Parts: sequence; structure tokens; C-alpha cells
Amino acid sequence: MVAAMRQLREPLFVVKMNGTVLPVSGGHAYLCGDAAPADAHPLLGFAPPCLPEQLGDPGFCAELGIRYPYLGGSMAKGISSVPLAEELGRAGMMGFFGAAGLPLKSVETALDRLASSGLPYGVNLIHSPHEPELETALAELYIRKEVRLVEASAFLALTLPLVRYRVHGIHEDADGGIVTPNRIIAKVSREELAERFFSPPPRKISQGAGGRGEHHGPAGRTGRSDSHGPGGDRRGRFRWSHG
Repeated sequence: MVAAMRQLREPLFVVKMNGTVLPVSGGHAYLCGDAAPADAHPLLGFAPPCLPEQLGDPGFCAELGIRYPYLGGSMAKGISSVPLAEELGRAGMMGFFGAAGLPLKSVETALDRLASSGLPYGVNLIHSPHEPELETALAELYIRKEVRLVEASAFLALTLPLVRYRVHGIHEDADGGIVTPNRIIAKVSREELAERFFSPPPRKISQGAGGRGEHHGPAGRTGRSDSHGPGGDRRGRFRWSHG
């Protein structure tokens, strides 16, 4: 059974053969009144193929340019390195470069390499309450290098550098829609922190970021796992045939 369940790209049938319950991956299922062959076996259960790229919100993957809804979170001081982010990108996922704790020049070098790779990637921005100038410098570097996705970590509230990054470049498209090129995925551990990222920033911060207090603040992005499985079926009405 375990081996059959690992075949994610194949359907799984649980059938009863000669009094024994067996998992099989081939054959045909006859459901709800379908005419089944005389040699068909009772079908006790069924699971369709479960492809990793079909899990989660397809819109989330499309927006980030990835195949699988998997993100490799950042680890400080470059532990989540440029090569790691590149490999995740090549595999259809996304990795975040761990910029926290690195010299600004090292971060800039990493950004240049990631940008030249043509692969999807993100970069960490860690809250630095004891080094606010470093947080500001990193945010300004990300703006200058046109980094489009930042992973915000250790923030207990929205800060001016974070909001400035988020609202930079906001404009209307030809149809009048609002385009926000810079995105933030926030690491949060409590609901009230998540709420702050989904809410407009305080007016004082938004004004300091260059707006008039009318910007909608840094919006987090949640990867929903919306996989829908088959509903419950009435046992005894379904049958399975290998042919």
C-alpha cells in the first residue's frame, strides 16, 4: 500500500480480490451504475493522481512564475545561498537568499548574480531595530536593483523602509488598474502580526514613504493549500476491472 501511494502521478484503486484487499494503479473504475465486466472486482476506494504542481493556489504559482507551490525560506548569513536559490528556481520552486547578517556589498553581488540567472527568486529583509540604517540601506538596495519579492522577517510592526519598498513604483496600467511591482511575503508567528501586514500602514509611515496616506500597505501573500479530494462514496456500488 505504501509503495502504491508513493506513485503520485498514477491513480490508486483499492480493490478486493479473492477476499484480499489490494492496492492497484492500473485498470478501469466503473462508478454509479456503469456496466462492469463480469470479472470486475469490488472497488473499495479510489484516489486520483495527486500531482505536486496541482496543489495549492494556481494563481499563486502563476504570479511568482513557479511550477510548484513550494518556497525555500531564507537562512541568515547566506546559509540559504545564491546556488541554493538558483537550484530551487531550476526545479520550478522559489528560494530566498539569506541576506541577513551579510555586508551590503556581498548582498549586492548576490543580487546581481540572481538577476542574471533569469530564475525566480526572493531576498530576505530582516528587521534590525539596533541597526535601523542597515535595514534602510537594504531596502534601498532592493529598490535600486529592482528586487520584486522580499521575505520580511522578525518584524513586530511595519517600518518605514519596509513600506517604502512596498509602495515604490506603484502606478496605474492602461486599463486603470493598480500595479504594485514590489511584493512582500511576511514571516509571522502570531495572528495580530499577520493582520498588520494585511492592513494599511499607519499614516505617519505612509507619508514618510512618499505617499499621502492613501496607499494600501504591505500585503502579505498566503499560499493556500486548496486541493480538493473526491467526496465520500457509498461502498458496494463501485467496481474495478484491470482490463
